Amino acid sequence: MEKKDHYILAIISLIVGILSLPSWLLPICGFPISITALITGIVGLQSSRRWMAIVGIVLSVVSLVLTVANAAIGFYLGLTGQLFELGVPQQVPLSLILTPPPVAGPSPKPYNLDPVSTVDSFPESDKYAQTRCLSPSEIGLHHVGSTLCVKGFVLSAYRDESQHAFFITFERDPSSFYLLSYDFYIPDLKRGACVQIEGKIERLGNSPVIVLKPNHRLWKCSQ
Repeated sequence: MEKKDHYILAIISLIVGILSLPSWLLPICGFPISITALITGIVGLQSSRRWMAIVGIVLSVVSLVLTVANAAIGFYLGLTGQLFELGVPQQVPLSLILTPPPVAGPSPKPYNLDPVSTVDSFPESDKYAQTRCLSPSEIGLHHVGSTLCVKGFVLSAYRDESQHAFFITFERDPSSFYLLSYDFYIPDLKRGACVQIEGKIERLGNSPVIVLKPNHRLWKCSQ
């Protein structure tokens, strides 16, 4: 009995193997395409076009390995909450990654820091003297909902006219803690200044923030 020639499967393996190369970028497509090319290639080894089956098998194996690696990395990033942070470059201003954007309104009004000399000189009865303040680097999303005292050195203070908001940042990481106000700005606040605030930690995008309100007191603190 004449042996059946599976050359059609060898051809299919080669074609699908080529198509599988870019498919690893999307694991949901990469797995079925790579496996199809691998199976048809194995069967096609018994055909008169064995070389096509071999090439198809090699391409499918390469694609399958890349697909598995891509899926594993995506699973890890999703599990650790880093999946959607990778697309935020370090140079992007914090105002551009806030969600949702604030409604357009009047620009913040000027505001001056409270003229109290230093936090250390407050009376014993003052709550600021008795509260341990956290540094901005210690504040994380797990603090959301808590009212905390935060004390740190200003990295940058700037107004974003497009969002009618004023920002005070302390760290270079765009997902780190910062202060935000839609009601006022501080024209004389310079880099390196030490400030202290007590307020409720909220979440904007991937960052913990305190949204400064008119009833907040932003204090100058000792260096």
